Amino acid sequence: MVNTMQHGGFLLWLPLLASGCTQSSAFVVVTVEDPLAVASGATQLAIGDAAGTLVTWSLKARQLPLAVTITRSEVGSMLLAVEARDGANVALGRATVMASFARAGYPAATARLGKACASDEVCSNGSFCDG
Repeated sequence: MVNTMQHGGFLLWLPLLASGCTQSSAFVVVTVEDPLAVASGATQLAIGDAAGTLVTWSLKARQLPLAVTITRSEVGSMLLAVEARDGANVALGRATVMASFARAGYPAATARLGKACASDEVCSNGSFCDG
């Protein structure tokens, strides 16, 4: 799979979950937003399946919102997890989004980061802090 990050006219190709890209790859464009500004110190972005296989890339000078194109071999829905992390690899913000992969059109999803919790017990919704 190949992951494309685009922001401010810059384009960066990144591997995600597997290597190789064919013309028939299914894809989705995921826009990562930070409406609560919880990830203002983020230096890394991690995206992957919600089961815990996240691939991490450096954000360098990029800022959120950021559009990320993710490809895989199969069409269909997949729950994705997104984390914005600091230089010490600590999650600053997290989101999950159900993404629908397709081979044509403009499949898109939006991941809105929320505050990352130290444990699920301190989160009112059981997954992420609400602010």
